[in-house]
Amino acid sequence: MLEVAEQSGVTLIHENEKDIYGDTGDRCLDLAVNLPALGHCFDFSNFVQCDEDTLECWNKLRDYVVYFDVKDAIAGSGVVVGASVVAPYGGEVVGLLSTAVHARLTVPTLRGMHFAYPTFHRVVERALRDTGL
Repeated sequence: MLEVAEQSGVTLIHENEKDIYGDTGDRCLDLAVNLPALGHCFDFSNFVQCDEDTLECWNKLRDYVVYFDVKDAIAGSGVVVGASVVAPYGGEVVGLLSTAVHARLTVPTLRGMHFAYPTFHRVVERALRDTGL
């Protein structure tokens, strides 16, 4: 899959999601070293939820990170607080769609959400209209 993506000019990205292989700094580093074509999304909150030290993880992974999912979590509580996404090249759009997919939001629901402006109304709305959704 990585080879096909790379040939197509696409970078596949792994996020250090809780409860998967690649949830800790060491496991992410293993993926980064052994799958160099794979980009990495650094999610602070997911590291906190895995009882990882985010600064230590950053120091291990900084050379492999191409995307950030910026939110926080209260250590030991399972509570995630705040969220936004920072990324080069269209982070607003990717972040909004990522949020929508994770939350399983419908297009009509997404259209009415306040945080969707200006991203949704400026870019995603046009794309959905062009595809007939």
